[in-house]
Amino acid sequence: ARAGLPCGRSRPLPVHLVDDRLDQWLVHVLRVGYGKLLDLVSAQDVEAYLNAMRHVKPLSIGMNCSAGPDEMRPYIEELSQKAGCFVSAYPNAGLPNPMSDTGYDETPAQTSRLLADFARSGFVNLVGGCCGTTPAHIRAIADAVKSLPPRTLPRDEPAEAAA
Repeated sequence: ARAGLPCGRSRPLPVHLVDDRLDQWLVHVLRVGYGKLLDLVSAQDVEAYLNAMRHVKPLSIGMNCSAGPDEMRPYIEELSQKAGCFVSAYPNAGLPNPMSDTGYDETPAQTSRLLADFARSGFVNLVGGCCGTTPAHIRAIADAVKSLPPRTLPRDEPAEAAA
């Protein structure tokens, strides 16, 4: 099931209800836009985004779309340092390029190498692809991360631990 998550915006963010038979929603929140596109999409930095979503106690929080893994890396790193839940990254296959056959320049090998770096660095629990990624990209990503450990969840969220 899909629903909207109210977060002080004119339009709610999309969320996914994992199982409607549960007493509590297991929410996976994805954010479109970061970096140069951040102000156009939500006018929030990473910390503000995380603080706006904490009240729903998401199972997972992450970023997708807007750019490739190179551009996403510093924002996923910051999110991974501050989030008390699973972190996901679903980048595009690089920046859009209308002259490319797929509309994006990154090959499966390039995208998977960059997402494997996210995993080796301990930034992510879930990875995938958004615009411009193909089944070959997803296969390469899965192969690149399958032997790597997921990000370890902190015992307490930093804001709560400091209080």
